[in-house]
Amino acid sequence: MTDRKKKTAIGHFIDTLNNEDIEFKEESVDTTHEDLKAVIKKPKIRPSVLTDLDKDFEFELPSGKNVKLTPMLLDVRDCKIWNKNTRIQDFLTEANTQDLKDKIKVQGQLVPVLARPIDDPNYKYEIIYGSRRFFVCKSLGLKIKALVGTIDDLDSIYFMDAENAEREKPSAYEVGMSYKSWLRDGLFKNQTDIASHFGVTREWINRVIRISALPIEIVSCFKAPSELQPTKATRLISFYESLDNKEQDKVLALAKSLKGKDLESSDIINRIYSVKSEQGRTNNSSFESANRFIQDSRNRKVCKITTRSNGKVNIVFEKEMKQADISAILERLEKTILELL
Repeated sequence: MTDRKKKTAIGHFIDTLNNEDIEFKEESVDTTHEDLKAVIKKPKIRPSVLTDLDKDFEFELPSGKNVKLTPMLLDVRDCKIWNKNTRIQDFLTEANTQDLKDKIKVQGQLVPVLARPIDDPNYKYEIIYGSRRFFVCKSLGLKIKALVGTIDDLDSIYFMDAENAEREKPSAYEVGMSYKSWLRDGLFKNQTDIASHFGVTREWINRVIRISALPIEIVSCFKAPSELQPTKATRLISFYESLDNKEQDKVLALAKSLKGKDLESSDIINRIYSVKSEQGRTNNSSFESANRFIQDSRNRKVCKITTRSNGKVNIVFEKEMKQADISAILERLEKTILELL
């Protein structure tokens, strides 16, 4: 049996949304939306099983503050995606959300999204999590079921992270982009702060931030960013950075030409690698990806881990270790190797 990460209080709360009967209060209809009734009637979707509960949720946030979450039925035209949402919206397509679309057509939207009111001349609400459900409901012309409350950015991140753990997880590229955004905006002090809040290693944070340096043109030519797995992505960014400017331009042009084509990820990667001349690829067949280091209790780099394009991993112990450090270092080494597999 595979060990599962222990659920947080937010995680348990999200789980209850699959089982609770919730009545979603209809927001007052904007009569300027002339096509509203016609749009709602189009899909023949059976009513959601979430009915018959007319009270709000009271929930204690990680910050210690209490929030009231009100079930509401929102017009998608009054909503936009929160700009700190981990999932990059440009990557959502009809093709990679078809599975969810089929479920909602048959079952309705069983699990609500989380939203908060905003002061914006064009929108009333911001979707904190549930962007795939939002994308599908918008495509189907449906209103979207939401739990609405006033939640600040930091608590919104906690909610979103817990919810993503229960759904289709964002890609390493998207996670890295989010980490950079959170650090840039001062939501977390440093990488150690992120690691302690979300139970990940600093090595993982460094890795996904490095992956997020991939040009958007390259990531966009895959069917979904999740197809670009961490190991492949790490090698790809190392390959790209090993090229000269002219070769990088060729890679970007190729990536643009591949966007939207129904190609397997391995085929795309091989085509990108082929940009390098045969001689160049021979000379650079063992180019190194980002080096990783493991530190001892005195913050000395005692172990260097290097991934090569041929899939080999080199591990070099650079300093003598104290007996007391060996167990901790081996544990960190094991975690790092598992991340590379």
